[in-house]
Amino acid sequence: MLKNRSRQIISLVLNVIIVVFTVRSILQFFIPIGGDETFLFGAIAFEYFTVLSNIFIALISIVIAVFNVINLVKDTDYLPLIVERIKYVSCCAIGVTMLTVIFFLGPTQGWGIMYYGVNLYMHLLSPLLAIASFLLFEAKPNRKFYETTYGILPVLVYGIVYLINVIPLQNWADFYGFNNGGYWYISFPLMLAASYGISVGIHYLAKLSYKLQNKEKPSEEK
Repeated sequence: MLKNRSRQIISLVLNVIIVVFTVRSILQFFIPIGGDETFLFGAIAFEYFTVLSNIFIALISIVIAVFNVINLVKDTDYLPLIVERIKYVSCCAIGVTMLTVIFFLGPTQGWGIMYYGVNLYMHLLSPLLAIASFLLFEAKPNRKFYETTYGILPVLVYGIVYLINVIPLQNWADFYGFNNGGYWYISFPLMLAASYGISVGIHYLAKLSYKLQNKEKPSEEK
């Protein structure tokens, strides 16, 4: 098992990279940077779950990075439970983003679009880094199974807002295609079920990671 200082440094680096990726991606929607391109321009980008889930993970990554610095200075290993739980929920949200692209949007809308430009950061790199940092360095072992229900909250809230804007209000285009053929009453429960599956998966992977890292030592190393 890595010593506490090494864990804090790696966690800090990963969280900072996530923030940098997210800031760069958001700026790309308004100011073209380098050779990357995006298919979204302006504030309309904030209608997308992909963008919102990345912002969510970046905000909690900033908070965790602050605690990483404090822990490095004080040689402690402290992360408030509420912060860890929020990181868990944000990982569930961004996990939905990553896996929706892999299993649905990629096959139906094209892999070239899904991993082109800023989409590479938002659909793959940031999700992988966020989930890795949580599983390896931030997750606490005392999460109860009922807390896995928290992981569906981002999809539940966004799904309700999305369907209201797509169907009765018609303010948004059905850019995720979840109302194709008018079958939103099938796609929405399926997305909730999938997001819960992701939540349960991250829950058990976190427990497994903690167990493997503490296999030789019954108590957590400082």
